[in-house]
Amino acid sequence: MAFQLKLDRTTLHLNYKLNAITITLHLLLLPVMTFKANLHNLSKSPLWADCATPIHGRDLIGSLYQSLLLAPQQLRVKRFEAMSERELSELARMAGEGLQAQGIQSLLHPSKEYLFETAVGLLRYLDETVNDSPEVLNADALQRLKYDDYWVVPCRHRNHSKRGQMFRRRALRYHHVIPSHLDGFECVLNIHTDLASSTAPDRHMLGGGIFPEFNLASEILADGKFIATGAECENQCTLIDHQLDSARQADCSLVIWPELTMPPEALSAVSESLGNNHLRSGLPAVVVAGSWHSDQDGKRFNRCSIMDRRGSPLFIQDKGLSFFERKETSPEEAIDDTKTINLLVTERDVIGIFICLDYCHSERLEFLKGLGLSLAIVPSMGGNSTMFAHQQNAKELARATDLETIVVQQVLASECDKVGGSGFVWAHSSRAREHEPAPTTEQFTTFQL
Repeated sequence: MAFQLKLDRTTLHLNYKLNAITITLHLLLLPVMTFKANLHNLSKSPLWADCATPIHGRDLIGSLYQSLLLAPQQLRVKRFEAMSERELSELARMAGEGLQAQGIQSLLHPSKEYLFETAVGLLRYLDETVNDSPEVLNADALQRLKYDDYWVVPCRHRNHSKRGQMFRRRALRYHHVIPSHLDGFECVLNIHTDLASSTAPDRHMLGGGIFPEFNLASEILADGKFIATGAECENQCTLIDHQLDSARQADCSLVIWPELTMPPEALSAVSESLGNNHLRSGLPAVVVAGSWHSDQDGKRFNRCSIMDRRGSPLFIQDKGLSFFERKETSPEEAIDDTKTINLLVTERDVIGIFICLDYCHSERLEFLKGLGLSLAIVPSMGGNSTMFAHQQNAKELARATDLETIVVQQVLASECDKVGGSGFVWAHSSRAREHEPAPTTEQFTTFQL
């Protein structure tokens, strides 16, 4: 009986191991099968007959892009990154000619390598073809850019694509593909009628506001978590007015304040100052008014308000990851989860606002890569280690997706001497000379991006 029991256990163990191996092999093969199956299914779409029409072409761009993301690494990484821009242009030309002469079915092939190159060529061909019929961005345009699983948004020309760059960075030159849902979050695009400009410059003047000698008053709740109850900052509303005056004089098109620096009275000061004398910028200006702990429907959020140049609300963005220090006894930030990522579409950019940890946490990298944005704005609070984490993620995201990042980070008064300043205003772009984040004592900093 003992021998039989041992044998049974061994048999069960071997079966378990065998099943595990079988499942692992199946999962390894799944991307290849899904990639090929998706492309063959996509080839049956009636949209190919009228793919030059923008609304159909964009739908096909989204489907092709998402299918190519499922391609095995030896194709999506090794093969694609080795392609020169001349080779990509040739693939696009051949795909376009074949599509027009013989239809989509003529381009299919049993070889996954050939199929991959054909799909890349079709993606570039559609990207350029649809771009020849530009979309004027206005409130009505959003409905034309939304499809079942993604948004396909026109963007500025990426004229610096080159061999060796990753798929997400240079597969498309004229469009962003943004998933409708990603990792449990719903992605919602927002636009404002002011942003329906037909032209946009390559560089914008930006401004970030920092408060001197700033501290937070907080309360520990019954569950041991904390909330901010007040901002300890002398003459904060007057400082806000002065900072907005500096933004007007510098002709800023984007103004940002840090995380947890905007209690209700400060937020009202921003809105009133803009309403009385809005930003003069010839461009549609956007104001990212820090954040604060806010209650809604029995829940509490770390909420950032985004306004237009007149102080009117555009949308909000709530923080997803709560702050806590690494000490075992330190309280956690008392905020509820958010399931929505609100994005702002301009003629120049697709912009995401990510409050502190929502950007700098190392586990957020793949999520941020998958969003398909061009600009990340990060209201933050913390010291040197927080800023270093922002810097590391910004560098990786720029390398992988060409994402530009702006961080405006407040340092609490108790940490100013250690850090060497009241905060950080820092930007990272693959098109600008890289510089290390440096603490600042300036109350308002302007720069171009």
